Amino acid sequence: MAVTLSFLKQACPTLPDMYDWLVQLLPTGSSIGLDGNVFTTNEVNRIQTFFSKKGISVVADFDLFEEIRSDRPSIPDEGYF
Repeated sequence: MAVTLSFLKQACPTLPDMYDWLVQLLPTGSSIGLDGNVFTTNEVNRIQTFFSKKGISVVADFDLFEEIRSDRPSIPDEGYF
């Protein structure tokens, strides 16, 4: 399978933002995944709302590091201070 990469500079007025760019590339019924641990709940909700209007689903319970690092320590349950 051939892979084509495109690099776009963000915040460039002549280029689409990354979400619009994905909508242009992905057909309706597609899914995108993101690590929900690195986005705020509000941001995940905003992303899901945006893509659902385009017929694209968002999977936000994906943890990339769990896939590549089996000896990763768990997130602490107690407070930090």
